This record gives sequence, structure tokens and C-alpha cells, in this order.
Amino acid sequence: MKKELFSIGEVSKIKGVTIKALRFYEKIGLLKPHEVNPTNQYRYYHISQFIFLDIIKASRALEISPNALIPYFQSKDTQGVLHLLSKHKQLARLKMERLDEAMRSIEHFESSLSHAQSSDCRGEIQMRSLAERHIFVMPYVQDKDIGDYLIDYSKLDDAVSQQGLMNLYDEGVLFAPNDNGEFAPAYIFTTVSKTASSEYCQCIPAGQFLCVCYSEETAQEQTEKIIRYIVENELEPTHILQVELITDLFEPLSTLFEFQVRIDA
Repeated sequence: MKKELFSIGEVSKIKGVTIKALRFYEKIGLLKPHEVNPTNQYRYYHISQFIFLDIIKASRALEISPNALIPYFQSKDTQGVLHLLSKHKQLARLKMERLDEAMRSIEHFESSLSHAQSSDCRGEIQMRSLAERHIFVMPYVQDKDIGDYLIDYSKLDDAVSQQGLMNLYDEGVLFAPNDNGEFAPAYIFTTVSKTASSEYCQCIPAGQFLCVCYSEETAQEQTEKIIRYIVENELEPTHILQVELITDLFEPLSTLFEFQVRIDA
């Protein structure tokens, strides 16, 4: 004969729910035992109630409070339970996507920090293969002091947040051809996790980039080095970025910079 009734201890072991939790569900009227022995007050659950425990466990995983299930269980509203689970399943999926985005952001920052710490401000030009990047931009204004630029970058951060995007904290200056066909500073930018339908969002295509690192002291020397290399090799830049390299989170004066010049293959 198939066993249909299980003690509270047996249910606890079979379904992985603590006795304390089972008593709590009974107390709030969410799930009462099928039968209570009037002599010893032992509680027994029917096998048909196991599915309710599965629903409660799934709900807890979706961060649904047991109290939210009470009206549906008491009214035996199957469709209501399904609607509640479906709603929170969508929220959980969005949360998972956000967590995945955060993980990728951390990995990107780790990679950027590692590159910055290994960079030589008097080093030679390197050819680097860089992935596609999405950036938020604001017009670059000449002759601002450092405080004003910091305010502009803060405004960029606000714009990124309003779009629901994650800032990757690769910041710098984007160059663009001027009226004479020469590249000049055009925008300040910050890199974001993905594209957005905004006039402030641009895409830097993947490709091969000539890169040279410099500090404030070596800026002229390194700039002349990369310009000379481009001229001597008759290269045609398509994108030029000046990227800030963070070498130490707690020592802002240790910041370096890198010119990244995208060259068409």
C-alpha cells in the first residue's frame, strides 16, 4: 500500500525544508498539516501537499515572501500562483542579466588595471587588437581647468546611469578630423557596458590599434614617437583615443595615459 502521510520530520528530510519553516508556514496559514494527532499533537502531511512545498521553495528562490502566497493558497487560485511566479521569474531574469553585466564589468576593469600597471610611459609603440567598445560622449572644450573636466565626467556618469547602463571606467578624449582634415580633441568619453539608443552613445569598432603609453612628463616625447611612426609607415588612422590608465585606485597621481590609434587593415 502506498504511503500517503508523512510526519513533519520525514517531510523536512524529503523536501529539504526545516521543521522550523514548516511550523512557520502553519502559523501564518500558508500550509497546514493534513492531519494532527489529537493525543500527541504530531503533525502529518499528505503526499499531495509536497507540490505546495516545491512552489514555496521556488518562490523563496525568486525572493517571493511566503506571505505573498497566502491569499492564493487559501483561495486555491492556481492561475494566481502561476501569474505571481511568472512575474517574479521575469524580474529574476533581469537581475541575472544585471549580475552578468556586473561580472563582465569587473573582468574588464581587472584587465584594464593589469594593462595599466604593466605599461611603460617611455615604452615603444605596440600593436594591440582591441574589441568593440561603446562610449558615452560630451563635447570637448579647450582650456578648461581640471575641476571643470571632472564635473563633465560626472555628468557623463549621470547620463550612463539614466540609461540603465554600467560604467566600465575607461575614460578619456576622443579625437575627430577638423576642418583641415587633422585629428583634434572632439569629445570626452566614458566606456559603457553596451550600446544604447542615445545621441551621446558612439561605437568604437574592433580592430588593430597602435598604442603608446605616456605620463605628463613624457607626453611630448611619446606623442612625437607615434606621429612619426604613422607618417613613416604612411598609415591612415580611422580613430584616435587618449585613454586614462588607472594604475592604483588609491593613488590618483599615479595615473598614466595611452594613445590608441585605430588603423584600417
